[in-house]
Formats: sequence, structure tokens, C-alpha cells
Amino acid sequence: MSLELFLLGQPRAVLDGHAVSAVRGTKAWALLAYLLLADGQVERRRLASMLFPDADDPSASLRWNLSQLRRGLGMALEGDPLTVTLPEDTWVDLEVLANGETGEAAAVALRGQELLDGVVVDDLDAFSAWLDGERRHVVALCAAGLREAAALRLAGGDAEGASVLAERVVRLEPFDENAVVLLVRALREAGRLGEAHAVAAATAVRFRRELGTEPSSALWSAAHASTGGAARSGGAAATQAQLEAGEAAIAAGLPDAGIDALREALGGARALSDAGLLARSLTALGSALIHAIRGSDQDGLALLHEAIPLAAARDLPGVAARATRELGYVDMLRGRYGRAQRWFEAAAEHATGDDEELAWIAAFAGAARTDVADHAAAIGLLDEAVGRADASGSLQASAMALAMRGRLRLFLDDPSGAAEDLDRSVAVGRAATWRAFVPWPQTIRAEVAYRDGELDHATALLEAAHATSLQVADPCWESMALRGLGLARTAQGDVDEGLGLLENAPHQCRRLPDTYLWIEAYGLDALADVSSRRGLDTATRWIDQLEELSVRHGMRTLSSNAASYRER
Repeated sequence: MSLELFLLGQPRAVLDGHAVSAVRGTKAWALLAYLLLADGQVERRRLASMLFPDADDPSASLRWNLSQLRRGLGMALEGDPLTVTLPEDTWVDLEVLANGETGEAAAVALRGQELLDGVVVDDLDAFSAWLDGERRHVVALCAAGLREAAALRLAGGDAEGASVLAERVVRLEPFDENAVVLLVRALREAGRLGEAHAVAAATAVRFRRELGTEPSSALWSAAHASTGGAARSGGAAATQAQLEAGEAAIAAGLPDAGIDALREALGGARALSDAGLLARSLTALGSALIHAIRGSDQDGLALLHEAIPLAAARDLPGVAARATRELGYVDMLRGRYGRAQRWFEAAAEHATGDDEELAWIAAFAGAARTDVADHAAAIGLLDEAVGRADASGSLQASAMALAMRGRLRLFLDDPSGAAEDLDRSVAVGRAATWRAFVPWPQTIRAEVAYRDGELDHATALLEAAHATSLQVADPCWESMALRGLGLARTAQGDVDEGLGLLENAPHQCRRLPDTYLWIEAYGLDALADVSSRRGLDTATRWIDQLEELSVRHGMRTLSSNAASYRER
């Protein structure tokens, strides 16, 4: 039996090539969508009250609609809470959009259809609120699928095709600077320089007028210069030496010198006929640009997309794994969690037997599951990350894995486990001379202390983290430190200063277009919490911003918090 479910656009089903007519009425389709998209199992009583509040017998109405789905679609709907089992090989457009191959996801996105289009549920307040949030999330999924397809076309030399897809992304996310950078680069590489400059200039005007901010230098770089490393002959030995020098400089915390050397290495590699050296150079420079915190993620992504097929063709699994993992890392940062998971899974296939690389993959995959409150999956991944990092002897991988697991343990109400992991992460990060990383576990460790009422300890950690974040110019760590300091100052009675720090926290995370969106949302969460507790007029604004960001990207705990603050 072959079943196809279309929930985007007007809902419909196709069974063995024939349209299904047995499922009738908006409530049955609303029920199906909720069951497929709900986080975990759903109690029957909750469904009955949500979808059939005015029925004489809500439970009977629920049973009748469930029977429609069983008979019409061959689904198994059993138990309380309800469990859903679809027929084998069922195709669901939403699943393809979120987790399908790039081309398939982009094809669904290009249809431009709304979730449950035409389903009107204005009289169902709870379901209507849920549907509104899911529709916003679908827009983000469409943008993510189209963005990935555009980047792949650009890496494959189809700049014209990439520009068409990138333009669709910009329509969906007009204030996402990375989307505009992708469009501008595609237009430039397609030879449409005038249009590229015009888009960049119009974006700057729009950002100033509507956001009150300036776009980053990455936008102008995309309009005026290639970042791919112009070919220049220097010989294989010289190119290899430049590559090693660049990577050494990056490891030593000298990003500018490292990136300059890696650009030279890439130029040399392009002049040679050594695909393996070119793949390594592309991956090294792409990775460096992503981690340089200067708004250059789109430059790095273009290089990584170019590197992966080269590495695969030359049987360089380590290079392919690193490049693929970095693509997942960027998607994680920007809240594109479904696409990130696909990249992490692909990276793990390349990295078989490499404990260090697998530790990095598991650490970031676990962090992504933490962001969307899939804690059961997250703890398994992060336990694996810590174990593999310890086995590999990589201090940096250990520091990252411990920090991510410590954050999760904080959210799981395990303060002693969180403190142990985070203290180890700080110590290991220092042993690795990874100074730019240490503020991350410090700020989370400070929150453990804050929740335990140790305000002096929390403040000392946060002040140290803030100072370092300013020195290394990391807006994410600065945002986390400001959030923590704002909470501490407020708890100590200095409400005005505390609120000022809290307001500044998400603002710092918006300074560049490639920062960690979850950190911005986490800052808004604290601001919405404090302002709503105190009945401030500004509370609604912060709740609106938190809800928009968290719902759009599937950050379930934070979107649930936004609803609670709104009730308050």
C-alpha cells in the first residue's frame, strides 16, 4: 500500500494512486496534522477539549474522527496517550520538507503552500494558536530547504539557478542578512554585477529604515569580491606549507593571520591539478571563516560545498567529514535544525572509526537536540561525545562536549552533574589554551550558581566571561554574559541596571548575521520573564520577539515559556 499525505496547501491524501475521499471535514485533517507534528504522545482528553470543545460529547467526536483516519488512510491510532503508526513507506510532504534530500525538500518548498490551507479554526483558540506557530515554522523550513539548494547550485557552477532560489529565500526571510548575501553572491557570479550592487544597496536602506541597524561588511564583500582564492602558482610544497601555517595560526588564536595564509594556500591549490590538496584547502579556509565570528559564514559555506564532492572523489573521508560537519554546525547556529541533523548524519558516515571527528559531530548534534528540547536524544549524543572525545585525547573536543552536556544537565535539573561537567570544560579549555571558548562553559556554570542562590560566585564567573568575550570579540559569549549579569543584578535589587543588561544581551547577538540564534532567544526568554513578573509595559514586546523566534525555529521549551509569560 502506497500512501501520500499532503498537509501543505489544501490537505489531501493519495492511496495507491487514487485520491482518498473518506477523510472529510476540517477537524479530521486538523487532528491528523496535530498528531503528526505534536511533540510526543498526546492524551485523548487534551485532543477532545482542543478540537471539539463545543460538542455534546467531545470524546465521541474525537473517536469518530479517529475512525475516519483509520478507515480512510489505513493508520493505526491506538492507546491513551495516542500513538500513531503510518503504513510502511508513507510519504508526507512536511517530513520531506524538514528532513528530505536537498532537491526533494526544495521541490516541496517551491510549491509555496501554507500548512492546512483553507482549514479555518477561528473558534478553536488553543488549536488556532498552535497552527499559527506551525505555519511560521513551515516558512522557516521552506527557507532552509531553498537556501541549501541554492548553495549547492552555486558550488556546482549554476549561479543563475542559485540566484532564482536565493531570491525566493529572501522573500521568505527579508531581514536575514545571510540570505541576502547568498543572493548577492549568486548574482555577482552570474555576471549580473549591477543587480548584485543594487540588491546590496537596497538591503542596507531597508535595514536602516526598518531595523535601525547597518548590515555587516559581509554584504558588501559579497557584492564586490570573490572569496574563493584566485589561482596563483607556487608549487605543491609551498602550497602545503601555507596550508599548514594557516591552520597553525588558527589553532594559536590568530584568525586574521591564519585566514590570510589559508587564502594563499587555496590560491596555490587552484593553480595545481591536485584535487586532494584543493579539497583540504577549501575545507580549512571554509572552517576558519565560519569560526572567525565576522559575518563570513556564507563565504565559508560556499567553499565547503565545493570541497565535499572533491574529498569524496579523492577518498578523503576525514576531509569530507569535517566539511560536512561544519555545514551542520552553521545550520544549527541559525536554527535550521532539520537540515543540521541531515548534515551531522552524513558527516558521521564519512567519519567511521575517527573518534575525534565523531566526538565533534555528536557534540553539535546533541546541542541541536537540546535547543529543540529533544532531551532524550540529546543525552545519548552528548554522552557519546564526551566518551569519544576522552578516547581521542582531543582537549578541544572534550571541552566542547562537556560544555554541551553541562548545559543539558542544567535544563534537566541536575545541578551537581551540570557543575561537574562545566567545571571540567573550563579546566580542559584552559589546558588546551582555547581562551576564546572558555566564556561559554563559564556563563552556563554561572547560571548553575545563580539558581543555587550563589550570587557572588555567579557574578564573579560572569564578569570574567564578559571580559574575555570582549577581548576575543565574540558576540554570542558576550550576550550570554550580559544575560547572566542582568539576572544577577536584578536579584540583588538593582532592577534598572539589571534590565538594561538584559535588554543589551539579545542586541549583542544580532550584531553579526552568523551568531547562535538559540542564545538570542535565551536572552529574550530572561528579559520576557523578568519584565512580565514585574508587570512592565515592555513585557509584551519581549514576549512577542521571543515567541516569533522560538516558534519559527522549533525551540519548544522557549516557545512554551513565551505562552506562559503571555498568560502571566
